[in-house]
Amino acid sequence: MSFKLTKIEALDGYSVYTVGLADLLANTAWHTIYMFNYMYDLPWVVSHFPPSADIDMHVIYGYKASANQEGKDLEAGKRECARHASKIRLHLHGVRLINQYATHHSKIMIFVGASRLQIVIHTANMIEFDWANMTQGVWISPLLERQDVPTPHSRFRGDFTRYLMAYNIPAVTKLAESFTNYNFSGIHDTLVASVPGQHLKPWWGLRRLKQELAELHVEESICQISSIATLPQQFLPKLASCLNCPLSELAVVYPTMQNIQESLNGWQSGGSIHLKRKTTAHDNQYDRLAPHLRQWKNLRHARDRAAPHIKTYTGITDNQAQYFLLTSANLSTQAWGSENPKKGTIYIQSWECGVLRKHGDIPLIYNLPLVPYGPQDKAWSIDTFLASVS
Repeated sequence: MSFKLTKIEALDGYSVYTVGLADLLANTAWHTIYMFNYMYDLPWVVSHFPPSADIDMHVIYGYKASANQEGKDLEAGKRECARHASKIRLHLHGVRLINQYATHHSKIMIFVGASRLQIVIHTANMIEFDWANMTQGVWISPLLERQDVPTPHSRFRGDFTRYLMAYNIPAVTKLAESFTNYNFSGIHDTLVASVPGQHLKPWWGLRRLKQELAELHVEESICQISSIATLPQQFLPKLASCLNCPLSELAVVYPTMQNIQESLNGWQSGGSIHLKRKTTAHDNQYDRLAPHLRQWKNLRHARDRAAPHIKTYTGITDNQAQYFLLTSANLSTQAWGSENPKKGTIYIQSWECGVLRKHGDIPLIYNLPLVPYGPQDKAWSIDTFLASVS
């Protein structure tokens, strides 16, 4: 059970701290793979299987309208794959999104063999750009053995089963129901996910995060993300409360214009990193964010120039990490949810998935202290960039 970074084409030789897509798909003992993601280039994904692979691959994606253009695009990719890789059998499963602002943003792979199961939760879209020179994170479960006798209770198994059952996709339901046959006792981390809808119970989003961190008071919390949505004024105070730190000690690691310009992909990296600066409301939000902003700099494993698509939330006390969450969730109410005090519910729009570690070997991808923005630094925004070159 480990956290890793994805390999960087322009930087890495072999490293025990990194993993590539071909590494994850290399095991020919798997007969079925389930992939959950926001974006796919199916021919590119299939090209990373070993030549001897003979596998059924279930592709779970989100779509926004009854026309299901996303599914049509994937069908075209599926036909291309069939011409070149006949032993990789693709099965497409769409989940209708709750509204036009929602996304199926979770990034998961589940590998199934004759007697074992393995789960990977990560931050990369299934496209070449994300796996080349961007910083991404990957959590890899231990190998989960199939057993003929009753298996030990596992909180992670129960939570992950509940998450998968929420899709209401027959193939995914069948997979989730099979989990009772596997021993999950080797997983000590905690699932923190989001499922669309109105929820009373603290199973998803900010309520789940608050529940899990309730006893972990920290001096500083670091939110490191690749996108900042248009947020209600109360969002940052609410997030700080859920992360169990004072609002004044909430740091937001997000790249500056210079961080993006100097990245391995240059300005192209900014296409995957989002902050709107179009209106007065956006500028007012930026003023509220400014005291919290820290640069994408002073990173471990030589990642300063590999722009971030990874998302992490880390609690710090005495310069030591107290918890670490790797997740697909950026700073948005779509991802984390918005409270409805009158109904006592939380409303979530997007699918998200992450893994929280509160014990043992807690990773830290930064060197401390974090690097603050200088007087001339501006947070990366495509709007700011376009205004500067127009």
